[in-house]
Amino acid sequence: MQQDRTQDHGERLAVLESAHSSLKEQLDDLHDGQQKILSELTRYKGAIGFGTFLLAGLFSVLILAKDWLASHIK
Repeated sequence: MQQDRTQDHGERLAVLESAHSSLKEQLDDLHDGQQKILSELTRYKGAIGFGTFLLAGLFSVLILAKDWLASHIK
């Protein structure tokens, strides 16, 4: 009878260890995916910021130099 209980506990422990291992792998995969998403967002945020900076700089130059451009175009 004691042998049956020990064997039963061993099987249950093996099932729990297997489930824990599976969940840990899934969690690691989710973590890796999250890191990839964050790095992509950072890259796009940088690209959008750079584009906005260039457009704002060009617009500012055109506003400041409009009189000079108007006199040289005529």
